[in-house]
Parts: sequence; structure tokens; C-alpha cells
Amino acid sequence: MKYLEEPRIHGVNGLLASNCINGKIIEGKLEPFSCKKGTSDKKLSKHLEEQYAYEIATSPKSGPVSCSPLGSLTDPSTRKLLINLITTMNASFPDYDFSNLRPDQFHCFTTLSEAANIANKSLSDNVEMEHPGFLAEMWDAVDESIKPAECEIFSYVPDMESDPFSDGNLWSFNFFFHNKNMKKILYMTCMAKSIGDESFKTDEYAGDEYDMYNDGDDAQDGVFEWEDDADM
Repeated sequence: MKYLEEPRIHGVNGLLASNCINGKIIEGKLEPFSCKKGTSDKKLSKHLEEQYAYEIATSPKSGPVSCSPLGSLTDPSTRKLLINLITTMNASFPDYDFSNLRPDQFHCFTTLSEAANIANKSLSDNVEMEHPGFLAEMWDAVDESIKPAECEIFSYVPDMESDPFSDGNLWSFNFFFHNKNMKKILYMTCMAKSIGDESFKTDEYAGDEYDMYNDGDDAQDGVFEWEDDADM
């Protein structure tokens, strides 16, 4: 995946990169990638395609390759999407290897607001409080970069023994905005860690990132709530 330099995204990252707020360290980033693969990505893609082809050939029709949040692995478009998500995460977190991720380790959002409200809920009491107007600037930059209303939106659900989202975080979120027409993915991720006080582990999101998907549309006082003009 080729990282794309975008000045407006760079400006947002300057505010999102590292903040110490209310006893928490907030670290996040937005990374735009072209789906055009480099040499190393091509090698991994070939390896994964061969692996998936073997699984398809040896698995029963009703087996694990038949259905997932991304679709069936028997569908070439599902395999291509899964490989794009994997290579995006490998590029974003070079200290980790996500090559063994499975399609059922991803969550698919049906509307933009479902994902946006999760991000807003987390950031409104943290980065937005430190930098008023940040959320509006962030979403303007996202809209300019990827046109999110035209995207498929996915999230990796932390499911590894060791990954950047489960390593002592109070809360985290990550979203892939995949625009097929632009052949581009914008990856948005943010996580919070305690500065050291164990009491911060009682934070409302502590230890359960996936629960955020279930209550992301709940309104709270002061939370910037996103509403779709229409479903995706």
C-alpha cells in the first residue's frame, strides 16, 4: 500500500498524534493509502491468495470460508478486500504482522453515522476538549480525502494475543474507509492509555472495544452526534 501525503490530513494528525488529557495519553492518526501495491505487498498478496485457494478447495461448502462480515472467501472481491485491509494494517503498524487475520475479525458498518458517532463519542471528551473545533476539522479533512459517504466502512475487532489495540489500552477504535472508485483506503485509528494511575482502568470504555460498536449511537451530553442524510 502506498502512503499518500495529504496536507489537510497531516494537519489533523498534528493535533491527534499525542495528547495528555485527564490522566490519559491519547494517540491517533489518519493514514490515506492507495490500493496500488508495492513489491512486498505483491508478494504477500500472492502468498495469501494461494493460502485462500487451498482453504476453499479443502473446506466444506458450509465451512468458515463461506460467509463472513466481509463476504465469502470464494468471492475474488472479498479476498481482494481482505488482503487490502491486512496490508493497510501492516503498513500502519510495522511492528506487528496481521497476515493471519481472518474475515470474521472485521466488523462491517451499515452507515457512516454508526462509525462516526463512535469516534466522536471518544474524541469529544478528549481531543475536542483540548482543541475546540477539532472534530469538525477532522471530518472535513476526511470528507476531502476519501468521500466517506461513498465508502464501505470496516473495523478490525481486536482478537490477537498481542496487537496495538489490546496492549493496555483504556479504549480504542479503528476504521477503514474504502472507496472503490478512488482505489483508496483511509485508515483512522485512536487509542487511550493511562499515564500510570490504575484507577483510570475504570474508564467507561475500559477493556472492551467491541462494546463501543453496540452503543455508538447513544447520545450523551456534549457529544458531537453525526446524522446521515441517507443510509450508505
